[in-house]
Amino acid sequence: MATLRTSACLTALASTLLACQGAPAHSKPWRRDHTVGDDGGSAGAGGAARRADSARKRSQSLRIRLETEPSHLNPLVDPDVDTLRVAEDTIFESLLRFDPGPAIDAPGVLHPQLAESWRVLGGGTEIRVVVRDDVKFHDGQKLAVTDAQFSLDMARSAAVRAPRLREALADVISVDLVGPRELRLSLRRPNAFILRALTEVPMLPEHVYGASAAGSGRAPALDRHPRNRAPIGTGPYRFDHWDKGTRIVLARNDSYWGKPPAIEAIEFVIEPDASKALMRAKRGEIDVVPALAPVHYPDQATAMAGEFLKLRLRPPRLRYVVLNLTRPPLDDVRVRQAIALLVDRRKLTAELGHGMARAVAGPVWPGGPGDGAALPTPAFDPAAAAGLLTAAGWIDSDGDGVRERAGTKLRVALLSGTDARGDAERDLLVQGLRKAGFVVEVRSGDPAVLLNRLKSGDFELAMIEWRARCDEDLGPLLGSNGARNWGRYASGAMNAALQAARETWDPAGRAARVAEIGRLLLSDWPIVPMYAADPIGLVHRRVRGLLVRDGWFAIRALSLEELP
Repeated sequence: MATLRTSACLTALASTLLACQGAPAHSKPWRRDHTVGDDGGSAGAGGAARRADSARKRSQSLRIRLETEPSHLNPLVDPDVDTLRVAEDTIFESLLRFDPGPAIDAPGVLHPQLAESWRVLGGGTEIRVVVRDDVKFHDGQKLAVTDAQFSLDMARSAAVRAPRLREALADVISVDLVGPRELRLSLRRPNAFILRALTEVPMLPEHVYGASAAGSGRAPALDRHPRNRAPIGTGPYRFDHWDKGTRIVLARNDSYWGKPPAIEAIEFVIEPDASKALMRAKRGEIDVVPALAPVHYPDQATAMAGEFLKLRLRPPRLRYVVLNLTRPPLDDVRVRQAIALLVDRRKLTAELGHGMARAVAGPVWPGGPGDGAALPTPAFDPAAAAGLLTAAGWIDSDGDGVRERAGTKLRVALLSGTDARGDAERDLLVQGLRKAGFVVEVRSGDPAVLLNRLKSGDFELAMIEWRARCDEDLGPLLGSNGARNWGRYASGAMNAALQAARETWDPAGRAARVAEIGRLLLSDWPIVPMYAADPIGLVHRRVRGLLVRDGWFAIRALSLEELP
């Protein structure tokens, strides 16, 4: 059987890979691909040679399905998930690397990558980074410290569409050259998550992305740079070609500065149709299907168990309800806790989520946005919820099914999107609230409308999906002045716990701080957790060394084995 390694943070979205149970022994050789370079029934030595060459190339190429075609391949420019899957840690590399911990439930570990070393000085207000002197870009140009400065400045620039990285690097005041290979990052306050952010900023060649297409004049804006679709980085794979609507091909970088990858070529097969993707996998044309459609699970996963293993990426993606703590009745923690007890997470995950979701107690779990020990998920307990509401003074005095207090009905407004999945989840939540005696007004709208309402505080409840990265600063979500603290939650204890996490530079040490954040959430209930995404995919048994990290896997670590 293929060896599948898992890790908490390296879940990409981080955590586990589940081997299929009782899989029969593989009984047939890896199929020859009939879609690339196959001349059908060509006779003679020429046809045989072409078929042999096609089979050899297929045996040395890994094919990964993409559901959608990315718009570009620059991870610094507001990337979608497919851009990151193709280009991050393959074409592009970062100064630091975030690797798995020593055990499944252990926090991640920081290592130097394009940085030779780093130091934290000035009580945590300065980071010094020494850039390697033996690295070349794919065009042969040597990596310089100015390339690192350029890349970090671009990630921090308001002129570049990199909102996530700009937020993560918000405490960086300046990036300065202090030696021929050394950078100094000056911080406005100690923030250990800056090191985590340095594992995500791709190092771009300034002579390419900072220059005009013709080599003179003003450089084009980074989000419109022509090289975004044919990128140049330092990574173990180089961009080869892009067949629009069909596939993106990366070739092994034979001049790579580090250990070269085992696989010669990576082909990202663009196949939006889930059924067609499965058929192509069965024919041997695709090795990795990252996520099955609910209609295909578990039947197809079971049917393909002879050649494929089950793949669980466990991205750090959280679905939750934010509560507006400035408005009655949600200013009472008993009401907030009652709402948490009225969410039927078993039905959410098993029925509506088709078994591709997990109940969680908030954003903290091994490999989650908060990378720490998971806490018990809230129970579905309508009776306990009723007791809390009664204790808070909300009773149904006239038997009409609606609770009231001092003549005021227990009323809340719920914001939700308009997608089919969200509608089903919203209806389940509304049903539970109404059975408990709430009057619920549903306000649906497109994302822009909902965001405006969130920013203005015009809501009581809102359903949110947070697509995070493993080991993020939870301050924007939970800090008193956090940019995504829509519910106006303010807690001195939480602010202290968030600060303690920011001032802990070792991810292993930070895990205890993050666990305290999780405990405070279950005491204050500023948000009601619903579930974490848990998509299930398939990976062919010939793929070895698959290591799930942050909702994806380290492609550079893979190898392919010729099966008997």
